[in-house]
Amino acid sequence: MSVETGPVPRLALTREEAAAAVGMSLDSFERHVQPSLALVRLGRMRLVPIGELKRWLADHAHRTLDGAARTSVGWPATTKRPGAAATAPARPTRRNPS
Repeated sequence: MSVETGPVPRLALTREEAAAAVGMSLDSFERHVQPSLALVRLGRMRLVPIGELKRWLADHAHRTLDGAARTSVGWPATTKRPGAAATAPARPTRRNPS
């Protein structure tokens, strides 16, 4: 007689699964996230514990600014909009001495 069990919850993910879980490429994950995680190493296999991934997300999450600190277009006055072109500082104009 066999006992039916539900799905077994995952305790760890492969690096590919962990990268997908946080919405980034494996290359970005290995470069920016993996160095600050404790990994389980078994030969060449690397597993990312779910708790480590949750901790990293909590440590790197930032709250958005409240509405009072935003400009009329919705972006904070001190923060450059993503994708906005960089502007060069204005050059001083030369005056002809007369």
